[in-house]
Amino acid sequence: MAVGRGLRDEAGASYRARKLNGWIMRNTSKLRGTRMNQDRIQGRWKQLKGKVKEQWGKLTDDDLDIISGRREQLLGRIQQRHGLAKDEADRQVRDWEAKNPEFRFDDQDRGR
Repeated sequence: MAVGRGLRDEAGASYRARKLNGWIMRNTSKLRGTRMNQDRIQGRWKQLKGKVKEQWGKLTDDDLDIISGRREQLLGRIQQRHGLAKDEADRQVRDWEAKNPEFRFDDQDRGR
């Protein structure tokens, strides 16, 4: 029998096997949740690429692929392509985020 399948129901399964099965089930669901969040970020990023390109027209499609929903990457590319200081790029991104509250970058500072 495969690990993680039916051990709870199997009458002859040892205590350790049942504990292992429970651990596998709990941690697998946690990993699935992480992957789903990443998938959502990627999906939203695809939807908002146009808005980002509209705001910062010098960003190329390759830049947008590299940024891929990551705030720090966006800041770096804006600085590079538009010749802005980090503070100014950060201000512009914060303003953009305020206008687009439905989207959250996956590496935003949590302390703000």
